[in-house]
Amino acid sequence: MTSSYEPDYEDYNSWEDEEGWGSYEEYGGPNGWDDFTIDAAFDGDPDAVWNID
Repeated sequence: MTSSYEPDYEDYNSWEDEEGWGSYEEYGGPNGWDDFTIDAAFDGDPDAVWNID
Protein backbone atom coordinates (compact mmCIF):
# COMPACT_ATOMS: atom_id res chain seq x y z
CA MET A 1 0.00 0.00 0.00
CA THR A 2 1.40 3.37 -0.96
CA SER A 3 0.11 6.74 0.07
CA SER A 4 1.23 10.30 -0.19
CA TYR A 5 1.25 12.82 2.59
CA GLU A 6 -0.55 16.08 1.93
CA PRO A 7 -1.05 18.35 4.93
CA ASP A 8 -4.43 20.00 5.45
CA TYR A 9 -2.80 23.30 6.36
CA GLU A 10 -0.29 25.65 4.82
CA ASP A 11 3.05 24.31 6.00
CA TYR A 12 5.38 27.23 6.53
CA ASN A 13 7.55 28.60 9.30
CA SER A 14 6.09 31.90 10.43
CA TRP A 15 9.24 32.81 12.37
CA GLU A 16 11.08 33.10 9.06
CA ASP A 17 9.05 36.26 8.45
CA GLU A 18 10.35 37.87 11.64
CA GLU A 19 12.75 40.81 11.48
CA GLY A 20 16.35 39.66 11.78
CA TRP A 21 15.69 36.11 10.54
CA GLY A 22 18.79 35.08 8.60
CA SER A 23 20.40 38.49 9.12
CA TYR A 24 23.83 38.95 10.65
CA GLU A 25 23.89 42.76 10.50
CA GLU A 26 23.26 43.60 14.16
CA TYR A 27 25.52 41.09 15.94
CA GLY A 28 27.81 39.89 13.16
CA GLY A 29 26.84 36.22 13.44
CA PRO A 30 28.87 34.96 16.40
CA ASN A 31 29.29 31.17 16.09
CA GLY A 32 26.96 31.25 13.06
CA TRP A 33 23.84 32.43 14.95
CA ASP A 34 21.58 34.92 13.17
CA ASP A 35 20.19 38.10 14.77
CA PHE A 36 16.68 36.68 15.26
CA THR A 37 17.95 33.62 17.14
CA ILE A 38 20.21 35.70 19.36
CA ASP A 39 17.29 38.01 20.21
CA ALA A 40 14.79 35.19 20.77
CA ALA A 41 16.87 32.49 22.45
CA PHE A 42 19.66 34.46 24.09
CA ASP A 43 17.75 37.62 25.10
CA GLY A 44 19.79 39.72 22.67
CA ASP A 45 23.11 38.86 24.31
CA PRO A 46 25.57 37.68 21.64
CA ASP A 47 28.11 36.77 24.36
CA ALA A 48 25.72 34.07 25.60
CA VAL A 49 26.35 31.89 22.51
CA TRP A 50 30.03 31.25 23.19
CA ASN A 51 29.66 27.62 24.37
CA ILE A 52 26.69 26.41 22.28
CA ASP A 53 27.50 23.70 19.77
